[in-house]
Amino acid sequence: MTVARWIVGALMLVALAYFALLRFGPSDVVESRYDSLQAALADHAWLPIRMPASAYGIRTANNLDMNTSEGEFSYRPQDDPSFASRLADFDATKHLSVAGYADEAKTMQSNGYRVGVIEETPSTWVFYCMQSKGFCKFRMGYERY
Repeated sequence: MTVARWIVGALMLVALAYFALLRFGPSDVVESRYDSLQAALADHAWLPIRMPASAYGIRTANNLDMNTSEGEFSYRPQDDPSFASRLADFDATKHLSVAGYADEAKTMQSNGYRVGVIEETPSTWVFYCMQSKGFCKFRMGYERY
């Protein structure tokens, strides 16, 4: 084997190892599950501050590199009017950090979910809620200045 072929082969192995590390290596996404809102708050979970007090079955996935979050939770349906009153209407032109969710919001609405937002500058939380089931999915976008 010539030296040139050996160098090319070694470089290819290094490149392959690098891409494998990127693909299968450690992730910057932290996933957590909580039985109750109290448990999540005790763990200093990355959650919107205005979730229903009865929230349970909370799942979060936080991308630390992108400053984004998504998840879901269940809650007592009778808590919905109080929770819904805290949500503003989704407006992709006003909520730029979550404007990329506009198509998703339309799809969720067509599937019977109510879509609303809570702004906690610099974060905006988008909620997709099904009142009859006491269930919400959420996403958070972070305004980059």
